[in-house]
Amino acid sequence: MICHLVFLLCISVSAATDDYYNFKWLSTDQNIFVLQQKFFEKKRTFFFNAGLGKNSTSDFQSSSALHLSSGFFFSESWGIEGFINSYSNENNDTFKKVSTDGLSIPNIRRLTSVAGVNLLYSPFYGKLNTFNKILYMELIFGVGMSNISAENNITSFENFDPRNIYESETLTGFQYKVQLRVNITKKWIFNTEYYNYYYSAANRSTESASLQSTNDIILSVGFSL
Repeated sequence: MICHLVFLLCISVSAATDDYYNFKWLSTDQNIFVLQQKFFEKKRTFFFNAGLGKNSTSDFQSSSALHLSSGFFFSESWGIEGFINSYSNENNDTFKKVSTDGLSIPNIRRLTSVAGVNLLYSPFYGKLNTFNKILYMELIFGVGMSNISAENNITSFENFDPRNIYESETLTGFQYKVQLRVNITKKWIFNTEYYNYYYSAANRSTESASLQSTNDIILSVGFSL
């Protein structure tokens, strides 16, 4: 029982199916090697994910996201994916406090959709041992380009227009992501993803564009073929 508790949260991590780890701290007079066999392989597999998330573009908006993605791993470590996010936005309590007089409105930029592609790199996988189940996990990094559809109220903000009219804009951006993929079964997976987007835009009509950023946190369920 004591040994079971000690190894309850033991995580085994490996970068490829033929990696060896030298545990010399277990024995000083001989070499001990452990071969970690990978249970869920990604090589030459397609995947499809659908999920929900939150966006943090504006402090004055409550923004939620619908996320869809699909991709292909052509090796255990490398893959490619395409994704699209659709956002819904509404004024939050902070906005309402700022605009209580009906005239003062904050300067807002909010996303309406993002579509992009990522190159994926998966250097690590591991497993979490529990009492009655082993959870197999993978850490995945991604970088890529995206087309960002957004809207802003710069004109209304500068003219103190209480109608708070938003104007559409299209931005070109790039992003990185960090993903924790949990293999529930051979086919079904659960993902926790953090996206960070960068784009160039101006916050005032009299200002030049500058580099800005925003991020998403996405929870999704998918399947692999």
